[in-house]
Amino acid sequence: MANELDIILLASGEEYVLVLPGNGDDEGDLDVLDYVRFTVDGELPATIRMNVAGNG
Repeated sequence: MANELDIILLASGEEYVLVLPGNGDDEGDLDVLDYVRFTVDGELPATIRMNVAGNG
């Protein structure tokens, strides 16, 4: 696995809802296995919210 930085660009002032179905340990989250930077394209912050869609 390479140790490269991945950049995720988010729109300024926007809200993102993270919906990842699954069960148990795989439910509602991201398993980040490398370097990640979240960047906003303006002055207002972006918001990331979690919405659990599974049964666990």
